[in-house]
Amino acid sequence: MTMKITRPKKEDEKEILELFETTIKKAFKDEGIKEDEQGMKEEIVSKKQSLKKDFQTNGRERYFLIAKKDNKIVGTVSFGKSNDLINKITNNEYKDIWELATVYVLPEYQGKSIGKKLFNSIILSMMARGIEEFCLDSGYKKARDHWTKKLGEPTIVEKNYWGKNAHHMIWKRKIEDISIEI
Repeated sequence: MTMKITRPKKEDEKEILELFETTIKKAFKDEGIKEDEQGMKEEIVSKKQSLKKDFQTNGRERYFLIAKKDNKIVGTVSFGKSNDLINKITNNEYKDIWELATVYVLPEYQGKSIGKKLFNSIILSMMARGIEEFCLDSGYKKARDHWTKKLGEPTIVEKNYWGKNAHHMIWKRKIEDISIEI
C-alpha cells in the first residue's frame, strides 16, 4: 500500500466531505455526545466551509493537505486563520495566528502514523510560507490527550466549557520548537 500526501483537487471534494461526516460522527459517538445532532452538524458544516475556502482562494486563506492510500482519501489536515472559538476564548489575542486544524483520519486507518505524516507535512508547509507560530484547539477528549502527548500541556484550558470535566484546550507553539518525526 502506498500513501501520498498532496493538495486536494476539486474532484476530491465529495470524498473529503464523506470523510468529514464519518470522522466527526465517530468523534461525537466516542465522546458520548452523539445525541448533540446540532453540534455535529455545525462541526461538519464548518469543515465543509473550510474546504470551500481552500478551493476559492487556492490555499491562500485555508490550506488543506490530504492523505491518500491506494487512491482512497484517508485523512486531512489544514491551516488557516484562527477559528471563532479560539478568538472568543482568547479575546482575539490569537486572531492573527495561523491555526492548525481539520486533522481527521478515517477510523480504520488510525494508529498507522497517517496523522503523524499529515502533521509533519503541514508543519513543513507552514515553514515554507514563513509562518513562525501556530495554534490549535480541541474539545474532544481523545484529541486533547493526543495533542497533550504530542505538544505538551496546553497554553489555555477553558475548564468545563463543554460540560462537567469537558474542557476546551488551546495550544500555541512556535514552529521552531516542533520536531518533525520521520
